[in-house]
Amino acid sequence: MAVAANVAMMMSVCFILYLVKLFVSIGDSLAGMESRLCCLLRRLVAFIFRRIVMPPPFKHLINSIPNGNLSCLYERKNSKYRAKCIKTVTQTTKNKPKMQSYSSGFHQIEICYPFFPTFAPVKNLNDIISPIAAEMAQFEAFFEKTLHADTEPMDSIMRYVFDTRGKRLRPVLVLLGAKLFGEVNEQTLRAAAFVEMVHTATLIHDDVVDDDDQRRGRASVKAHFGNLSAVLAGDFLLAKAMRLLAHPADHAILDVMLRTTVAMSEGELMQSTVGLSYHGSRCDATQQRLPRCDSPTDQYLDIITRKTAMLMQACCMAGALSVGASSEQIQRISDFGLQFGILFQLRDDLLDGENTEAAQVLLPVYFNKTMQSLESLSPSEIHLILKDLTVFCVERKG
Repeated sequence: MAVAANVAMMMSVCFILYLVKLFVSIGDSLAGMESRLCCLLRRLVAFIFRRIVMPPPFKHLINSIPNGNLSCLYERKNSKYRAKCIKTVTQTTKNKPKMQSYSSGFHQIEICYPFFPTFAPVKNLNDIISPIAAEMAQFEAFFEKTLHADTEPMDSIMRYVFDTRGKRLRPVLVLLGAKLFGEVNEQTLRAAAFVEMVHTATLIHDDVVDDDDQRRGRASVKAHFGNLSAVLAGDFLLAKAMRLLAHPADHAILDVMLRTTVAMSEGELMQSTVGLSYHGSRCDATQQRLPRCDSPTDQYLDIITRKTAMLMQACCMAGALSVGASSEQIQRISDFGLQFGILFQLRDDLLDGENTEAAQVLLPVYFNKTMQSLESLSPSEIHLILKDLTVFCVERKG
């Protein structure tokens, strides 16, 4: 019904445009009016076309509302869009929010501002990356083979790690970076496996440090095998990753990855040292240890850039390097990877209920920056996948 209504609207506008041209052609005195009316109607048609064929992504905002007071929602710049739904969520776990009423207390409020959702449903990740399904199958086979250990205790942990798979977003970025400028090859697969191993190792070590018993809907390696086994499994993954890129032909990729791993370690330590919490007016007292940051927002961006965004950037660069892309091409995909990584972490923080005030302000800014960085890339199927991936990044629920 919605599709028929909008088609009918388009036909009506075109018919009106035709009638205006017919009537104003009667007299030369109306020539100026014809020009103005036609211009106005052309703009109207273009506006409707953009909203139907190329609608902007949904807007998701999260805010803490005291005592169920929703009046501040109407003071937002985006309040001109009619909210599709307003719901309160009190975070109990990452994946299982508990619904609450508006009556009392502080609640997480999520406001969804849709633009023609009938015409622009948010794609799931599998649909987005379906054009590279063959390359992903190659990666999965290569990754499973690479995880193999010679001894049974470690091999059982590695099988558990392989089965506890996530979105594989970082290997996807490596493969897309390669496909954008060439074809996936053995070096691309090694780079993708390196990235996933390093990422997995950091998660295993994080669960030990944070004493987390859950990871991706299952018991964490630490909870299932114990602290000692988890630490050794993380070390094993890091060592295997280094061996993957030991060949002299891979040294350019290895250099990018090692510099990124250093930055990730610094970012994690900065976050734990500062005890990062954004208050909008001041930094933590330990900010004096980080002289490069002039405000809480700068400090927040510095940390998420190091701990998350630089790895996304390295993934894109590694894919491009594996197919011999030029320096200019590598720089363009590198810019996208960095902005995308920041955007990804901002959405993660909103989902986790952490640093929501800063993340809420910065999310639309970095969505625009990420989309703008894509304009420097040549139009192609991979280019469209990266656009869909960016929208998925801000729309995902986990």
